[in-house]
Amino acid sequence: MDFSQLLSRDALVHAIAGTCGGAITMSSFYPLEIVKTYVQLDPKYKNKDSIQCAKDLINEEGVEVLYKGLGNTLISLGCSNFVYFYTNEALKIIASKLRRKYGRTGLLSNDTVVNLSIASFAGVVNVMTTNPLWLVNTRMKVQHKKSINDNLNEKQEHYINGVVDGITHIAKKEGILKLWSGCTASLWLVSNPTILFVLYDLMKKILIKWRGTSNLTGLEFFLLGALSKSVATIVTYPMQLAQYSMRTTAPKEEQNKTNKKQQDRSNLLSCLIYIVKNDGVLGLFRGLDVKLVQTVLMSAFHFLFYEKIMQVIFALLGAQKKK
Repeated sequence: MDFSQLLSRDALVHAIAGTCGGAITMSSFYPLEIVKTYVQLDPKYKNKDSIQCAKDLINEEGVEVLYKGLGNTLISLGCSNFVYFYTNEALKIIASKLRRKYGRTGLLSNDTVVNLSIASFAGVVNVMTTNPLWLVNTRMKVQHKKSINDNLNEKQEHYINGVVDGITHIAKKEGILKLWSGCTASLWLVSNPTILFVLYDLMKKILIKWRGTSNLTGLEFFLLGALSKSVATIVTYPMQLAQYSMRTTAPKEEQNKTNKKQQDRSNLLSCLIYIVKNDGVLGLFRGLDVKLVQTVLMSAFHFLFYEKIMQVIFALLGAQKKK
């Protein structure tokens, strides 16, 4: 088995298309990302809809608050998308080579099992590689906002000026393992992109078979992305909420400094219990409305841009070959 295919041109094209598509989409919908973060973490906004939350934020901090941390989010998202799309496509190439060599035997005989395994493994690689970036990103979105999370409003000594500064500061002050805070929830949340990509691929294959052509329209790519993301988001939302809570919880030493006794929220289960105790079972879905609008639209446009950018790159590469 020649694993040099891991460095294939096709995997790189998929990664570039996925990264560019994600950056365009996030830039367009970033204000919704900010509103979602405040609705999820700030008790002040838990009973308000997303429009009222956005109005309050603009009144308090100005319209620029809706774009706070965009640059760092694009860095985190770009790295995350590149790792995920590249790993996902590279593993598909390996699976295809194994099938050609050994035939459709054992686990290789079932497309769903193969796709689930590939998407899950790509998700794990992505989480372990990029979790520190997302931890810093979440902290940056809510810094200097005193009403967000009692753990953050007490004596915030350091203003994070960027991804590198954030990673360095957290590793130095809270320990290097803190950079993987929320990692347990993230690993569970691997099920989100797994559900998303497997559903997307499955529905795409069904649609291609039904249409009798692989040339799907932009609207069809858009709808496939929206539907698959809706299912993935609803199923995994409570874990996403717990993950945000874990990432913004101060370490025990800082809690001791403020003399505030708080319920432990250092792991996924304790976070879920805390949310249910304070907000009831429905609290597990707080902010789901804005999350659905944001992620479903973003995912739909992301897949649309991803497919179209990929087609353009492959067309350009094909034209170069002919020359």
